[in-house]
Amino acid sequence: MQYGLFLIDVNLRELTTQKSETIPVKMRVRLLKLLLKNNVLTKYFHEKVHQHADDKAMAQDIKLSQLFYNRTTWPRPSDEFNKDLLKQTKMYTTDQLEEMYGKWDIYAKYVFDEKKYRPSPAESDVCSAQLELNEPSLRTQSPPACKVAAYCKLLVEKGSVYGYGLLHRVLLMVVARFSRQCVIFSAKKDKYRTDMYCLMAFNEAEYISTFSFGLPDLMFEQMALCGLLGHAQFFRNYWLKSLLQFQTSEGCFSQNFVTGEFNEKLLREGEDDMWKMNSPMTIMSGQCHGHFTAVAAAALSHALRYILETYY
Repeated sequence: MQYGLFLIDVNLRELTTQKSETIPVKMRVRLLKLLLKNNVLTKYFHEKVHQHADDKAMAQDIKLSQLFYNRTTWPRPSDEFNKDLLKQTKMYTTDQLEEMYGKWDIYAKYVFDEKKYRPSPAESDVCSAQLELNEPSLRTQSPPACKVAAYCKLLVEKGSVYGYGLLHRVLLMVVARFSRQCVIFSAKKDKYRTDMYCLMAFNEAEYISTFSFGLPDLMFEQMALCGLLGHAQFFRNYWLKSLLQFQTSEGCFSQNFVTGEFNEKLLREGEDDMWKMNSPMTIMSGQCHGHFTAVAAAALSHALRYILETYY
């Protein structure tokens, strides 16, 4: 959840200030209210993390949280959206996409099998924690090499070619570039790989969209990561409108379709008062999925950034 909240601030705070003269007053007020609310949520999270700073069981999670703490730990802004990247994307028919990714049921089963990800969630966390140990570089020209284990580089180079594994490869290079301003291979090779992986992710998103957007969490994560790198092709109006159907009346995102009015009782239902950094992914009687909501928040902040960059 922290990553999604953090990217809202990265994407919108500076741009709202830069565009203050051209953004309509009502829109600017709404953006400022959004940023204020986001700041309250982020501050709450950081206070809770600080309270558990001595808990050895949370050591790695706390270390990862430092990567997304504030703008001082993320000195580089998101790349401006580049529509020319779409020209580099090879487009496929529905039949060709199914030939690439296979039958939907088999593909979806693979995507949900964490044991088959490369990097796996655990491997991704270990490598990201190693990146956190690097001091943020001040060199924008000729950035230094990141100090990470050889197997982390191997996972980035030869990992999964679709699903969450592919996005974990992108994430490691994103963290290196934006949070530590260092490179996994070289600036040129890292850019080549992130662009190539995002173009692959776009084709995968097209495939998912043809099956009633059956993996919305994955699509939002593709948008969240590749949006940082300026890949505008993900932000199709039809895709965004279709994915917003997974937002519940409580404002969270869940694949459990829920209709009706906001129910304040759900905010407490089934939850104990003990704050946990690794809280259950699904809370509020299934109406709020933590990871889904986080990547949706990040992706939608990119969509807002795209509108502000393009039209104001």
